[in-house]
Amino acid sequence: MRSVEAIFCLLLCVAAVDGARADTIKEALGHAYLAHPQINAQRADTRSVDENLPIANGSFLPTVAAQGSYGLLQQDILASTGKQRTLTQPAAGGLVVNWNIFNGFRGLNGVDQAQAQIHQSRQSLRYAELQVLGNAATAYMTLLRDIAIYNLREDYVKVLTKQVEITNERLAGGEVTRTDVYQAEAAMEQAKQERATAA
Repeated sequence: MRSVEAIFCLLLCVAAVDGARADTIKEALGHAYLAHPQINAQRADTRSVDENLPIANGSFLPTVAAQGSYGLLQQDILASTGKQRTLTQPAAGGLVVNWNIFNGFRGLNGVDQAQAQIHQSRQSLRYAELQVLGNAATAYMTLLRDIAIYNLREDYVKVLTKQVEITNERLAGGEVTRTDVYQAEAAMEQAKQERATAA
């Protein structure tokens, strides 16, 4: 799993979002810091946990409830003069404010809990950043090391190829034996194999 993370970090380091190359370790770490999904997910989680503090502080605020009613009332009154009809429109309204003075320290404990959750979430974010940046730096330095090893082995193959040519010329001149040529060719093939494993 660590090698998969290292390869992923390497890809993030080498290829930025806009397609630019990461030529320095500073650029590689910058790309990993800005674009890595593990860090982005932890940032989103930290932002959501930050919302717990205003919610906890809300337990100290009053609650307000408004009530109202409106209607149409028709009354028919029978009197000696006849039937009388009256229409009225009764309306009523009210406002109820509740403010909890003491709730057994639940409000204070809720604020303390929210602050502890925020602290924990920020530490988790720092840990994720350190882990991703550490993997990115390791992948970047491993890539540089592998490129250097490949280049050294490539140069060594060129030197041995030239040595085989010189040994063949010396064989034609009678200075060396066929065994010397075979040894030079074997060394060259061995160097080519080592170069292939470094690729």
